[in-house]
Amino acid sequence: MLLNKKYYQDLSFKYQNVVTLPADFSDKASLLSLKIILDSVDRKQSIHVNFQGDENHLSKIQSHLFVELANRIFCGAAGFPPFKIGDKVRSKEPYWIGKPKPMYLDFVIKRTIGKEFELRSDKNSMTIKVSFDKLVQDFVELSQNARNRTIERFLGYFDELNAKKVYGFPITYFERKTVFVARKTFWDELSIKKRVPSVYFPNPREESDHHEVKSFPALPDCLMYVTPKYEVCYEVILSAGKKIDTIVLCDTEENKVQQILQDKSRFGFNVIILTNSFSPEKVDQIPCWNWFREEMEIIESL
Repeated sequence: MLLNKKYYQDLSFKYQNVVTLPADFSDKASLLSLKIILDSVDRKQSIHVNFQGDENHLSKIQSHLFVELANRIFCGAAGFPPFKIGDKVRSKEPYWIGKPKPMYLDFVIKRTIGKEFELRSDKNSMTIKVSFDKLVQDFVELSQNARNRTIERFLGYFDELNAKKVYGFPITYFERKTVFVARKTFWDELSIKKRVPSVYFPNPREESDHHEVKSFPALPDCLMYVTPKYEVCYEVILSAGKKIDTIVLCDTEENKVQQILQDKSRFGFNVIILTNSFSPEKVDQIPCWNWFREEMEIIESL
């Protein structure tokens, strides 16, 4: 294998402007690999990155990629509560209703009139009409009100990641998700799930507990899904109509790639494959970065 140092210098230069979140990488090769992957994600192009038997690099990349993709969902796929007749909401601002102190009022959504919601406070016999935007911005679901500490915990994490307050009001629904197809050990060892709302769907053929596991049980929605089998992803997530941005295969289910590519055309998701094989399985439709140890040593020397 002929190695050209200038080629790797040019490669590093090509991806130098790809922005990443702060990463605890002690090596340049991991950071470059991450940038190559994120560039493909942003361009909605599939990619396969293989680390020639290097479990350490694979582990670091897939864990940090989980955070990067979760942040993309958080910042770019905010959804709104599916408000319906009968839901209860509470005003974020107090009302003056002839008493010495203003009061936060509870309302019930009574009906919709055109594009407006009619809210009624039975306690004070008050009826108001608000647009959907006003309902989202000025009221909070009562079921959500009990989860304020939980909401603040994960919102604060993403505000910290982005070094700014991303939203001016609580966000608990997301229009799209990302799926990590990975062994259960990945989920078990994923400490960041304590701060990133995620759901694990077990493989019913191999796990005794068939119930989904939520990292934030009190929240109505999540950003990320994890499951050990693509079959579960297809049956429980894709077939249920969930919109998926990206499916990441973490050194597993490579024999399902052709099926995944067919489903990609149907459901519109992108595919990222991460492996650490000495002989990675390649498909023509997905470019493969097959890192050799000698190549990574050159990158470290730059």
